[in-house]
Amino acid sequence: MTVSRIFPRNAEMIAACAAFLCVTSPLALHAQNVNKTEPVIVVQASGDEQAKPDIAIINLAVETEGETADSALNANNGTMNKVLDAFKKDGIENADLMTSGLSIYRVEENEKNKKANTPLYRVSNSLSVRVRDINKAGKIFDEAMKLGVNSVNGITFTNADTKPYLINARKKAVAEAIAKAKTLAESANVKLGNVITIAEDNSGNMMMPRLMSASATAYRNETNFSSGELDYKVNVTMTFAIEQ
Repeated sequence: MTVSRIFPRNAEMIAACAAFLCVTSPLALHAQNVNKTEPVIVVQASGDEQAKPDIAIINLAVETEGETADSALNANNGTMNKVLDAFKKDGIENADLMTSGLSIYRVEENEKNKKANTPLYRVSNSLSVRVRDINKAGKIFDEAMKLGVNSVNGITFTNADTKPYLINARKKAVAEAIAKAKTLAESANVKLGNVITIAEDNSGNMMMPRLMSASATAYRNETNFSSGELDYKVNVTMTFAIEQ
């Protein structure tokens, strides 16, 4: 006859495993979570602060063509240098002028170069101008058109220092969240406790008015831009304890 024996050491291991299974079973874990869960009130709120912009950012581009890449590039550089020199004479600092997006490519065959039986190359160079006196934005824009800028990618308005407006927006958001939490607590006939967590939504809530991009093919009367107001918005989520 075969006799099965359980040694003391094995018995201890089995007992430990059984205890572990009991503790880690779904029901046991749920019971632990329930015991640890404290009643809370969670609210979301937003705060807005309006500001008049003090900076205009104009995005321009110069496009030129030539029978060779070199001739197209030279023409582009000539126009861009004239524009940069004019802006500097108007008081725009070097730090507020940034060229980017230089591209040189051969144009696919079209009616223009097909008839001439010659290749055609196109060069494009972009320029971002930060105008710190918004009243001069229209003048800067018109001057660029006269000097050969033939593409406009839009104008954006902003503030040199955005911190004060965001701080005020945060204060308004928190005040609104506290008011919401108090209303909920009073309506539920419970006592509002301390703040447990505060989280700010940083998904980018600052709205800016913007002029849509357009083709600058003709010079007209003096251009005037209406900057309007900027709306700085902050969203917060706050968790409050409920006093027992």
